[in-house]
Amino acid sequence: MRKRNKQYRPQVPKFKKVFDGCDETFRAMLDAQGWLHEHGFSYGSTDGSPYCPIQKGEYTLPQKLYNFDAEDKALLAGVIRSFDYRNGDVEIWLYDEFAETVKI
Repeated sequence: MRKRNKQYRPQVPKFKKVFDGCDETFRAMLDAQGWLHEHGFSYGSTDGSPYCPIQKGEYTLPQKLYNFDAEDKALLAGVIRSFDYRNGDVEIWLYDEFAETVKI
């Protein structure tokens, strides 16, 4: 059941990556999702809020943040954040330190 009047407040990220929006619909979100898969992360669904949950490895949490309890929130690796998923910028916020490696 949806918990009303409980807006999710993310932690301060230790790693941020921004994907620039463009005229191609959802391009920044698709790029962010591809980056997450390449680096061993999975993600839930958007729920009308600016945040989408991220988990390391296979996604096993509730799909939408409004269904999370305190234990679920503790398992989050971070969030995808955007105020316009359709054409705007999309940010990945990870709560733990993360060093992007360069592939040669």
